[in-house]
Amino acid sequence: MKLPSLKCKPETVVSKDKSRPVLTHLYLRITEGESIGSLQATDSYKAVRIPVEVGKDDTEGFVSPDVYKAARKVTPKTAGGVEFEVNGGYTLADGTTHPREFQGTWPKLDEIMDVPASTFTVGLNARFLFDLAQAFGSDTVKITFTAGRGGSDPDPLRPMKVEPIDGDLKGSSADGILMPVRVAS
Repeated sequence: MKLPSLKCKPETVVSKDKSRPVLTHLYLRITEGESIGSLQATDSYKAVRIPVEVGKDDTEGFVSPDVYKAARKVTPKTAGGVEFEVNGGYTLADGTTHPREFQGTWPKLDEIMDVPASTFTVGLNARFLFDLAQAFGSDTVKITFTAGRGGSDPDPLRPMKVEPIDGDLKGSSADGILMPVRVAS
């Protein structure tokens, strides 16, 4: 399996809640007969799917976040991405092996994440959103999309209103705006 970048850190999305062990792992999804799969992670509040190249010996299933981190550390910078073999165990670029022991039932993320055609797309800078949340002293914020001129549909090119929904400013008149970023088609 090979991820396209050494900077990818899908393990940041796995759950820290040990009472839900399935979500404390990554999952390698492989479409039969394909050389492209996805590495998935979720904590039930957020989820990510990252396309990966799949080797002929790779098998679908759970991937330990610790093994993934170790693979990133030993993958040569010239490889262009994190690379290791995933089958009955894990074989890293430096030849070390680790057992692949975890079993369970992975959530049907593909069904949840495949977006229906009736949605709209807006780009936002996550760092700017994080900056606003920090300014509010809040871990969670509410984003309100502005209606387009002459219609009720949200306009992905208009500012989004951001308000804290927890912390000391919850319920106050504190607010901010986040300007969208253009999304290339």
